Amino acid sequence: MILRRLQEAIESSPACPDPYLAACAIHAARGRYQAAGEKIEQALACMPGEAERLLPRLEEIQKQSRGSAPIALIYADACLRAGRHDKALAAFGEAARRDPSAFDRAFEGIEAIVKAAPKTGEAYLGRARLHAQRLRADLAVADLQQAGRLEPQLSAQIIEEAEALRTRAPESHACALLLADHYLAAGKDAEAARLLKEELDRGRGRGERLSLLVRLWKLSAARGDDDGARHYLAEAARLAPDRNQFLMRVHDTQLSLLRASAARLREQVERGARRGADLQAMLRMLLDLGQVREAAAALDRRASEIDPQEGARLRAEIALRGGDYARACEFLMPLGASRTLAFAAARAGDYALAARTLEALVKSGAEPGLRVSLDRVYRDMVVADLMAGRRRLVGETQLSFGDGAPA
Repeated sequence: MILRRLQEAIESSPACPDPYLAACAIHAARGRYQAAGEKIEQALACMPGEAERLLPRLEEIQKQSRGSAPIALIYADACLRAGRHDKALAAFGEAARRDPSAFDRAFEGIEAIVKAAPKTGEAYLGRARLHAQRLRADLAVADLQQAGRLEPQLSAQIIEEAEALRTRAPESHACALLLADHYLAAGKDAEAARLLKEELDRGRGRGERLSLLVRLWKLSAARGDDDGARHYLAEAARLAPDRNQFLMRVHDTQLSLLRASAARLREQVERGARRGADLQAMLRMLLDLGQVREAAAALDRRASEIDPQEGARLRAEIALRGGDYARACEFLMPLGASRTLAFAAARAGDYALAARTLEALVKSGAEPGLRVSLDRVYRDMVVADLMAGRRRLVGETQLSFGDGAPA
């Protein structure tokens, strides 16, 4: 009787929310959640401006129904019409998980959200979940990649979805690369290395192996594993169709790695990190990038935080980069004989110091090729003594007049 009167009230005043809410409450109290949800859906269709009042009641019904797929779809559709895309995505996804028969409707709803909000990473993540549910691995990976590009903060959820997809579709090479890239971005280097090596052992094709080797090279280089990096780089270069173009890309990648590492270390140092090793690594990377002035300024500001000998080596390298070889010698001489000292002394014209340094190194047998360098310094020393105060003869001009007799 009460429901009949409420229905009459709705028919007489369809733009009044109270009869809908009352009927909804009665249906919910009797456990008829489907009917309760349909009343709210009917009210929203008549009064879209009352979404703020009606949607919370529909959300309560969804919770009371313990995730019923039909109720979830009603709630998702209502949220979609109201522009509540985040709640609509969650409800559509829940409906698709709970009831396979609701999949197509849920997928259409998420497609509508992607079209309405193409810059929302959550929308692509939601669609990727549905693609993965139907084992459409390539489409799922494409959506996960787009979600990561639009909202990098979704990385943890992308990793979770990619791991689940890889479990169900282990043959997907694209999924493995996506997962490895996000492992690297999240600092999970060990997981990334394990995954990439597993893929390499599968005996992939030439192009796929090249992409795996490049990633393993980047990973080894970032971890400071020079031997591993050289190995993977050599293997990748052998597979590359255009070696010159490949090496150019490697150079660009190496610069990007250096810049990223320098920025990370700079941030740590500026935050007050007291590890001298971090500061030294940052300074060396700045020098490798050619940012000599910035390295010199940072060294002057934080000289007390660095080991004195390491500080002297860094100052000598800064002087060498600036062409001040004599000053470089001043910093290097207290550190003992080294090839760098011999080079700086020779370029500064102090051949005696260069010869003494190389003689000491030859006696210790430290490096090959030292005798050749020493012989070159001896020769330059003799030439300098013979030519002191003179200029080498480059050419000779003979003047003549008249009949050609010399002037």
